[in-house]
Amino acid sequence: MAVAKLPSNFAFRRSFTISDAAMFNIIDGEQQPLLILEHGIRGTQNVAENAGKNSGERDVSNIQTTQTAKTHNDAEQMEVVFGLRMNDISRALESCAGSNAQEIRESVDGFIERARDGDAPEQVAQRFARNIANGRWLWRNRVIASAIEISVHHDDELIATFDALGTPMHHFDKPSKEEKAVAKVLAAGLRGDLSSSLVVSAKLSFGVQGSVEVFPSQNYVSQKPDGFSRPLYKLQGAVQREKATEDGFYVVGQGAIRDQKISNAIKTIDTWYPDFESTQKILSIEPNGANLDTQQFYRRYNEKASAFTIFRNLSDLDPTSDDGLYALSIIIRGGVLSVSDKK
Repeated sequence: MAVAKLPSNFAFRRSFTISDAAMFNIIDGEQQPLLILEHGIRGTQNVAENAGKNSGERDVSNIQTTQTAKTHNDAEQMEVVFGLRMNDISRALESCAGSNAQEIRESVDGFIERARDGDAPEQVAQRFARNIANGRWLWRNRVIASAIEISVHHDDELIATFDALGTPMHHFDKPSKEEKAVAKVLAAGLRGDLSSSLVVSAKLSFGVQGSVEVFPSQNYVSQKPDGFSRPLYKLQGAVQREKATEDGFYVVGQGAIRDQKISNAIKTIDTWYPDFESTQKILSIEPNGANLDTQQFYRRYNEKASAFTIFRNLSDLDPTSDDGLYALSIIIRGGVLSVSDKK
């Protein structure tokens, strides 16, 4: 039976723990930190304005300081490594307070119990495993690679290897034996197994000789200094800032892909929203189906599709239905589903 509205204080804690993905050069088979360098560049202006208007008032040159990550000239490959562990979904409810809080708590507890007793965790985990296997979490680095081998370890044992470029990106059909092995560990974690941690490693080849620009996460800076182009994400303390050469290059850290960016890629599994058949766009799990690429909400404007509506019906929801799998994914994702009491 649906509740009238969600409470004013209603939130879930994230049901997974994930690390940043450290980036390495592979030289003679050994790992070496992949360095971020800070340096100056002289580019050209790139502005949208009438070429004939005030063209003489603007310098064609565009002098900037930027940060760049490149593989070492002697590197055979780049390796990117992160750790992942799922957490018990029975502990996911962070807060629930308001006029109908007890009713909501009971509906959440009942839904999670039904999910844990069935195979819904495996169904969601198999989608996570597909995104681990296809290297979606490598983002732009995946696009420029000529070959990617992904390996997954559990308790120091290799449980799966994948050809990332040969693994589907646009559907979750027919999970492989190796994907199911990864999903089994993830699903066990969702049921409370504290030993369900994984180490995921990708070795990328780029098909060219020499140093190649690669792509750590990029930092957002609200008040960026004039002339500074791009700050890149780096691991704290891994490599200290130092002057590398006399020509203005500085080593500023070891490159990494941020944990948030990795988790966003892994939870890009939502094909359950009403317009998927027409859009064919897989969404990251979001309460309103928000998508940064298209700047659209794919669930917000369909009253029955938003998580804020689906969670009102949680007590009657089959965890293996489309809405049920989406609701379970929202619980795993974590976040706030509060609804204001203000009229």
